[in-house]
Amino acid sequence: MIFDGKHIDEILDSELDSLVEENTVEGQHLEFKETYIIRDNDDRLEILKDIASLANAGGGYLIIGIREDGYGKAIGYRTHTVEDLNRMKQSIQQLYIEHITERIPRMESKVREPSSNPILVIHIPESDLTPHMIKFNRRTDFWSRYDDGKREMSLPEIRSAFQNDRAQRGLDSISHRLDEISRRLREEERSAPEVTTEPPTSRTKPFFISEFRDGFALTDFMYKKLMEEIKDNPYFWIAATPVSLANNAIDTSSQQILERIQNPPGSRRSGWNMELSAAIKPIPDGVERGPKNYEYLALYNNAHMEFWTPLGEHFCWRQSREDFEKRPELYPYPVVEFPVTFLRLYKSIIEVSNLTGNFIVNLKYLNLKGYRLRPWAPKQTGYIFADGVTPFPHDDLIVPTIEFNESFDPDVVAHDLLTRMYSAFGLSSEKIPFYEKGYFNFPS
Repeated sequence: MIFDGKHIDEILDSELDSLVEENTVEGQHLEFKETYIIRDNDDRLEILKDIASLANAGGGYLIIGIREDGYGKAIGYRTHTVEDLNRMKQSIQQLYIEHITERIPRMESKVREPSSNPILVIHIPESDLTPHMIKFNRRTDFWSRYDDGKREMSLPEIRSAFQNDRAQRGLDSISHRLDEISRRLREEERSAPEVTTEPPTSRTKPFFISEFRDGFALTDFMYKKLMEEIKDNPYFWIAATPVSLANNAIDTSSQQILERIQNPPGSRRSGWNMELSAAIKPIPDGVERGPKNYEYLALYNNAHMEFWTPLGEHFCWRQSREDFEKRPELYPYPVVEFPVTFLRLYKSIIEVSNLTGNFIVNLKYLNLKGYRLRPWAPKQTGYIFADGVTPFPHDDLIVPTIEFNESFDPDVVAHDLLTRMYSAFGLSSEKIPFYEKGYFNFPS
């Protein structure tokens, strides 16, 4: 593959320059665009086809700002300002987030300036979730890229992509990487001199979180650690993580960060939100707030943040002890308010830390079997007289990972999470309470 599939930051300026100098020709994993102008829906659909086709063909690079001769051969640079390209970048990111499913993991975009010629490089890595579908303007499309350009996928190609179990191989790769890290740490422990230390508490996080460079792998690891701690107890867990991790991406000891954790934005008093009563405490690689057996928030220097809480009586509000033990029912306020306020807090943290790039959010309800969820808000007629509220039939409710960029709207992403969560209970998105015109408004 062109550039050996490297991350954008790993590609040298000389390698980018060589595309023009050597009159490189487009291929299965490379496409040039002179510019990106939105005039109508046809322009929007065209860029979606470019991205989806590369994702469905094993990945590649879409480069905006390089002119080609009409036959795919690079012949020069198109003059663009960095500001124009950054606007294109944001527009394209928003388009693909809204209109391509499944989301493309680890996709990245960045403005580069080889020989002082600004270009926008979009890297679409090889995906384990093919085929990626375009949902746009009341239609769905599957496109792939070939040596002679992109074209719509045939029905046998679509069927083959669905049947190809590459997702499992991706999980196997993550598991292998985690095993390697654990093996290396065990070897280091055996070779280290013996010292007397206090036994670790249940709050101690793995000290090697900083080892991770891939947000998907770290999220998977933290989820496994969570499962070890909670065992068979019902829990709610939400986590947000940069796709590409870096040590000290944020300073969790800074006053700005601590102030936001202490007074999280968009949280009402006495609500089910990130305004926790416990003190903020330092932990290895970050800070934490609250006990794990009630409401627990942790933020790490690599910008991984997670919140968990048991599905106890505070999550099943206004149920008697007897009713809770027989027919536990999730109360709409914590169901909706926790993910919304979590993402509002995370948004403020990445803004004050000037973080850019792509991020992922994961939401899980663990050991949920037998719990119920009513539609609408507690005072609405549809909630009070809801018929056919059936218990959740599975052990866990795992919402598929959602990927977004730094300019994300926390309420919109939360609504996307909740749409999938409510759907697992057989409820449509219209029955999610407190949401109106793209914003969640919780009564005081």
